Amino acid sequence: MPVFNKIFKAGVIMAFFAFLFFFAAGCWNRVEINERSFILGVAFDKPKFLEKEDSSFLSPKGSIPRYAMTVEIPIIRNVLGGGGQGGGGGDSGGGGGMRQAGNNFVVTSTGNTVWDIERALTKRLGRENFYGHMRVIILGENVAKEGIKEIFDFFIRRREIHGRIKVAVAQGEAKKILMVKPFEENFTTLYLERLFSERQRSGAKTEGDFLKIYTSLINSGNAVFPRVRAASTEQVVVGGAAVIKDWKFAGWLSELETSGVNIVNNQLMGESVTVVDPQTERGFIVVRIEHIETKRKVEVKNNKPIIFLNMIGDGTIVEKTSSNITDNESFLDQVERRVELELQRRAIHAFDKLQRKYKADIFNFGQMVAQKHPKYWKKVEKKWDEDYFSKARITVSADVRVRGMETIR
Repeated sequence: MPVFNKIFKAGVIMAFFAFLFFFAAGCWNRVEINERSFILGVAFDKPKFLEKEDSSFLSPKGSIPRYAMTVEIPIIRNVLGGGGQGGGGGDSGGGGGMRQAGNNFVVTSTGNTVWDIERALTKRLGRENFYGHMRVIILGENVAKEGIKEIFDFFIRRREIHGRIKVAVAQGEAKKILMVKPFEENFTTLYLERLFSERQRSGAKTEGDFLKIYTSLINSGNAVFPRVRAASTEQVVVGGAAVIKDWKFAGWLSELETSGVNIVNNQLMGESVTVVDPQTERGFIVVRIEHIETKRKVEVKNNKPIIFLNMIGDGTIVEKTSSNITDNESFLDQVERRVELELQRRAIHAFDKLQRKYKADIFNFGQMVAQKHPKYWKKVEKKWDEDYFSKARITVSADVRVRGMETIR
């Protein structure tokens, strides 16, 4: 029995220490919820001025830092009902100041790298920054012109980042977007996320999904981002697109051109097309596109690429301004032809601008060539955008079936 007792005690002691080891291994670096700053949205701009607090991040010559990063953070005590509503405050030190209003506050800091700013924010906020609930990343126009690769590299390496983040380029200052106080949401970033997600009601927006954009940038260095601008202190407008070439901002696409990009990329959702009444030539017919599919093909002839687009879809008349119109077969045939021509016009117009002005293949036609014509691709890969995509011939066809007036859902 004494021997058995010794063995039993030794086993209990070993089990106890094993429990302590696994408990410590699982919890020693755990951060409690009240010890974190939850970053909901991030905006990047070029700094307008220099704060003394940022002096540690200056180059030896004392130049202004490269980035001004603005973040939106929820005030947990207010969200959980543990505190009163915060009042608005003016900007104050630390690289751009802090604004508190209601359930959130917005703070700006500067640095030469995103990592610099991350460290600076931690010192000022006193909590660990957590990006697992982040919704949007807004890039200011001036920042995007200098290149966005470093910013994407920082976030793609964060383990807590999810692929549902929306990324956009601001027309003007990105900080103004996060400073908007929306009527219908407690947090600006949730309002922005909703605007980006409502693509089924407008074909003038692009997706803006972080992982899809990053994949496009990795493959070709080119992509299209949603365009966003602050319309007032309470509202933001999302429409049109920013063209990124070689990881840098190249220019803008209008809302109609963005609709054309979505047609070419087979991503058109919730679009409506307005055409002139074919009977009176004065009134208008509005057709809601219910479904459209664009079949894409690339061929190589005489050492030059030829791109074929074939749009097949259907739609419904939802509004007409002429009272004498009847939904007979002849009338619907004429409406269909005009809708087809309008969709073709949008696709060609967007394609032409990306070819002639920006020389940026944001459609990934280069990948299609690489898969189908690998030997040819090896010869043209390095000069694809400038010398081949920009001169490619395009053929666009459309077949759209239009139904008569129905009840609008």
